[in-house]
Amino acid sequence: MARGRYPVIDGLRVLGSVLRARVFGARFPLTTVWNVTFRCNCQCDYCATGTVPGGELGTDEALQLLDDLARLGTRWLTFSGGDPLVRADIGSLIRRALEKRVHVRISTNGILVPEKIDDLRGVDAVSLSLDGPEDVHDRVRGTGTFRSVLAAIEACTAAGIPMNLKCTLNGHNLAATDELLAMAAGWGLGVMFQPATSWLNFGTEANPVAPDVEQYRRTIQRLIDGKHNGAPILNSLAGLRYLAHWPDPAKIPCLAGVLLW
Repeated sequence: MARGRYPVIDGLRVLGSVLRARVFGARFPLTTVWNVTFRCNCQCDYCATGTVPGGELGTDEALQLLDDLARLGTRWLTFSGGDPLVRADIGSLIRRALEKRVHVRISTNGILVPEKIDDLRGVDAVSLSLDGPEDVHDRVRGTGTFRSVLAAIEACTAAGIPMNLKCTLNGHNLAATDELLAMAAGWGLGVMFQPATSWLNFGTEANPVAPDVEQYRRTIQRLIDGKHNGAPILNSLAGLRYLAHWPDPAKIPCLAGVLLW
């Protein structure tokens, strides 16, 4: 049974889970981000995901894990990677999650969205990576990738699938955030910002395109100002202030499962 057929019941289930976690202090995976693959059809300057060794769960194992997550209480699930759409079985995974009445989001670079659009029907949102205008985005992710995002936006719009944009702040795009936000506003989409990692290859190699710390913090302040002025920024003000401490680990403890940006 697809999620969304009984919205009141779905809402009560989610409310019950939130109360269980926040009021009664129960510990369970209310929100899950699952990297279903480390494979990716982009070679972004700031990312080493494609170099991560090891395999990935097969279809039967992945379906069993979805059943387990739903049984344990997961109500929001993001399929990420790598790029989750490179999995041939991603449609089966999405359908199983929806059958379990889990709210599903997909984080993708957009390249395969038009091809996989039927698999994406029913998800809560598709989060498309976009790091700036065409020259900036293609410099980071490869020639033609900006046009792929435009094609993904067009496909999702035609299919009635909600979207948002996700921008990774790096050494190439700190000066382009205003232009990105202007484009997003024109499309009626919000943007979530996150910093590039400082290190690659399991912390053994400095990321050559990690943003300059001072420039990065000035950019975050611009985003805070923009948020106050109505720019389509999805990060909360508290989340942006939190990001301003990057990359100081003393000020950004691991709050996985506790604090969401």
